[in-house]
Amino acid sequence: MGCAVTAKRQADAADDALDGTRKALVALARHPRESGEGVNVVKLWKQGNVDYKRIPELKNINLDRYRGQGREEVRVTVVK
Repeated sequence: MGCAVTAKRQADAADDALDGTRKALVALARHPRESGEGVNVVKLWKQGNVDYKRIPELKNINLDRYRGQGREEVRVTVVK
């Protein structure tokens, strides 16, 4: 278990460093598409998701038939 805790801490530190670098690169980008030093920064606009639960006409309609296939996700966390 000790190895997992150490690896998790190192990964968290790397994630923090990566996040800081990402924010700095995004701040430097002046155009929607920038690249240099092996790094690409692309700014995209994505519309927000539709909140189907707020549409009264859909209250009695089963939307499961329109749902994509499910998938398994696994989360491993370290208790602090």
